[in-house]
Amino acid sequence: MINKLLALLGAEQAEIKEELSVPMATAVLFYEIVRADDKLDVDEIEMFERLVLQEFAIPESEFESIFQQIENSSRKAVDFAQFTRVINEACAVLTRKNAFSHRFGICLWLMVT
Repeated sequence: MINKLLALLGAEQAEIKEELSVPMATAVLFYEIVRADDKLDVDEIEMFERLVLQEFAIPESEFESIFQQIENSSRKAVDFAQFTRVINEACAVLTRKNAFSHRFGICLWLMVT
């Protein structure tokens, strides 16, 4: 019984890892920053949408579907390690530092303006 449960959990984790790309992992982390204060209003969602569309060159028509995936990934996450691991594995140290600090700065700037 325990082996079946572990196998099921392992398959579920593998499924999550297969679906998770660098843009999706980054978008989920952005989303976590936006909702960090437990208040998610229309202005924040619009700001988040602009940021995701701009940074990842996603067609506006696809945002609603992608936003649902981002919310689901965020809701299911126990921690941020699965997202940061994807970014860490895909990017060189300097690239990670520059990309995240640039995007984090944009996100913070948009939140205060």
